Amino acid sequence: MTFVEHHVPDTLVTGATGLIGRNLLVSLTARGRTVAAVVRRAAARAEELAAYVADHGGDPARLQVLDGDLTVDGLGLSAALPSVRDVFHCAGLFAFGLSPAQAAAINVDGSLAVVRWAAALPRLRRLVYVGGYRMTVLPPWVGDSTPRGSVRARLYRTYGPYEASKIEANLAVRDLARARAVPLTEIHPSTVIGRSDSGHSDQTIGMAETFGRLWRGQLPASIGRAHTFIPLVTADYLADFMAQVVERPETESQSLVVLDPQTPELPQLVLDAARHLGVPAPRLRLPVGLVRALPRALSGVDPEGLSFASEDRYDTRTADAHADAVGLVRPDIRIATTRWLDHLVSSRFGDARHVIGGRLRDVAGSRTFCVGDPLVADRVMLHGLPWDGESWRPLQRTLRGSAARPDLPGVGRSSVIPGRAPGDTTGWLDALLAQRQAPVELVAHSLGCEAALHYAAANPTGITRLVLVSPFFVQPRAPWLARRPWLVAANLRRTTDAALRASLIPGVAAAEPVDDAIASAAAQLARSGVALGVGRALARASRRSVRARLTALLNEVAQHTPTLVIHGEDDPLVGATGAATVCSIPGAAHSVSVSHPRAVAAAMARHRNDSGRQAGLPSTRSGDGTMA
Repeated sequence: MTFVEHHVPDTLVTGATGLIGRNLLVSLTARGRTVAAVVRRAAARAEELAAYVADHGGDPARLQVLDGDLTVDGLGLSAALPSVRDVFHCAGLFAFGLSPAQAAAINVDGSLAVVRWAAALPRLRRLVYVGGYRMTVLPPWVGDSTPRGSVRARLYRTYGPYEASKIEANLAVRDLARARAVPLTEIHPSTVIGRSDSGHSDQTIGMAETFGRLWRGQLPASIGRAHTFIPLVTADYLADFMAQVVERPETESQSLVVLDPQTPELPQLVLDAARHLGVPAPRLRLPVGLVRALPRALSGVDPEGLSFASEDRYDTRTADAHADAVGLVRPDIRIATTRWLDHLVSSRFGDARHVIGGRLRDVAGSRTFCVGDPLVADRVMLHGLPWDGESWRPLQRTLRGSAARPDLPGVGRSSVIPGRAPGDTTGWLDALLAQRQAPVELVAHSLGCEAALHYAAANPTGITRLVLVSPFFVQPRAPWLARRPWLVAANLRRTTDAALRASLIPGVAAAEPVDDAIASAAAQLARSGVALGVGRALARASRRSVRARLTALLNEVAQHTPTLVIHGEDDPLVGATGAATVCSIPGAAHSVSVSHPRAVAAAMARHRNDSGRQAGLPSTRSGDGTMA
């Protein structure tokens, strides 16, 4: 292994693919440090890590991604890296349900291997070890050196393999560093959440798992007492804090507890999260001892995680002094938490193939999830049932310009409007677009056509064009059984991705992003209340009064607004469309925008060109040869 002179690493980071490690790469390279990131399967991970560093303000040119393994002598590195001055040990196995041997192999033995490797560096300035904030409130029987014999056995029985291995590792690292004269700084972060600017996080264990259960309606009770405290810290603040530790000699031999003391106590934290997500907050609060005594199948909680639910408080004075010395200011933890929650929802709590960057906002009383900015996007796209906004990704990829994709209230990822039935979107889109300055193109599918029509009727000068895909009110009513909300909900809750695909887009081969749209819809249908909301919206959409009113509204709107109606050949129209242009897509069914996005894009292009010629406007051609 050789390095170009100006790329010779002066810093080494283990655990670089983890939440702390990858954000540390950003902070270090942004400060001009050249970093060797030690990971397994470096060739497969280098591009993704470099992209992350670039996307978050670091300098990927200063990053070297190297193959390494903490369980191998010399960390498995093929060169000694004598130029390294600072070593940041962020690697660790963070999981519950491990055996003591599994946990200790990485967290203890791997950490000691890092100390030995660092001790051999000729220019070593500092070893920074990442432990955990609970290290600072250990009972006296643990002691202050590497636990052995009966003490070690008791440690693993009391805390469980994960936390016990972290405690053992910290004490063992401290002992070995002292024996080898390795300059050591211990960093003890609290629960690390996403970045304060974007909320981005790829970690779904711990509090993220708790909020995931809250989002899915699987958190009937919160844990702990009124003053239970699980402090948080944002990933970017922690990374900036760590990156500057090595620059200050005063931090050598210090043990720094990094957390945000403004974190709400746990009951309030959960309540705040429920409000932001638009889901019911747990009504019960159970003592930790009771939850620990319950079977995991009943509680849904791994007993190992319960030791974090404590009323302890932590001494952060030394860490605060360092932050003050380098001018580091904590971000607002409440705002950062809402951004993290938005990211978790956008990433389906780690299950999504793509992180879509949406956020939740109050719209007409609904906590509405929206991807993109509806106030400035070129078009706003409104989905049908049982989809969410991800159903538009196949079509949007074929179109020019930007789009906002909100989820309709009461279905998908948006909460109901209080006092309204799911599917009743009257006034909702007006509220979403109330501050918009420029006219917008509205593209709607099935149920979403109702909101689009209401907005177009109320804002005739605010619409550049109306595209209605499979408008339900001019198509056959749902079958009798499909108008029974409880039957629909029971069926949808049991559905699989494959069954949903076969039902909604028959005959379409597996492909991304269609698969993502299916997976996202299925994930939302599994959440508490969503499948029933879809059933109720479907029943409402079958009412003759609703259909007649919207048919009349379509005939009115099409007289003054360029309007295109698109439907699948296998999903015919049965109602009048007035002055609207109608296009039938061969071989397509109701979800034509998902199954045949290029055909829909081509129809939109022809309609725009025809409308432009009538108005004396030039047409626009998209990059793939279709007009849109």
